[in-house]
Amino acid sequence: MSAFDNYKIYLVQLADDITNNFYTKMVHLCGALKPPLRGRERDYLLNNPEPMNLLKKLEDYGHLSRVKCDVLVGLLEKADFHDMANQVRVRYRLGFDREVSDDDFQRALQYEEQNGGL
Repeated sequence: MSAFDNYKIYLVQLADDITNNFYTKMVHLCGALKPPLRGRERDYLLNNPEPMNLLKKLEDYGHLSRVKCDVLVGLLEKADFHDMANQVRVRYRLGFDREVSDDDFQRALQYEEQNGGL
């Protein structure tokens, strides 16, 4: 599989893990981004609470890509979803050029947490 395919698969998995409570907070926080998500776009995201829609908008605005996750991590942290923010950081560090098994991911996450990398 290509790095792009691995990245897209990861986004789908990530969207499944974002709960409505965190999703709503994240959408509201998007008003402070440069460029911001406001007005009609924010209303659409709030009325259609589908995390994949939010991730797609972040991609469209250049806030999220296969090599760039800082804005997403910031939104997760500000929404008090720190565990997920740490998981996103670790997954991006592992890269998308290869498939990462759940065991490899858990080992990397545990290593980062033990060594103060997060």
